[in-house]
Amino acid sequence: MLTTFDEFLEHNIALIKTMETDHMLWTGDFNRHHPLWEDIRNCHLFNYAAANPLIDLIADHGMLQLLLCRIPTLQSVSTGNWTHLDNVFGMEHLLDVVISCETAPELCSPRTDHLPILLTLDLEAPHTLNEPCHNW
Repeated sequence: MLTTFDEFLEHNIALIKTMETDHMLWTGDFNRHHPLWEDIRNCHLFNYAAANPLIDLIADHGMLQLLLCRIPTLQSVSTGNWTHLDNVFGMEHLLDVVISCETAPELCSPRTDHLPILLTLDLEAPHTLNEPCHNW
């Protein structure tokens, strides 16, 4: 999955980020355990080889973690252990518009092990003037 994502970004970054002020946001279940985001009590799950391609992508594209580290996002059905597999990454200039980024356990659907992540941004959409036109 990460190889495909990396190739997509490599071939399409000019379309995704046409201006320096454009934002890029990555959210999802990255399925990687690493001490940069995972609680140290889950060190038995750390897989540096699996996480390194994601960390390289984060560094290559200047992304920052928007969901605070060690915030649990998934509870294992078999053990009940909480982990941080889901994450939110954004470009550095997004930090100025992030109001909050947090999990919402109260919104979790029945029979779901992943917690919803709520990201609130303060973004302004550019206003355009609609010129009146004739409707012949």
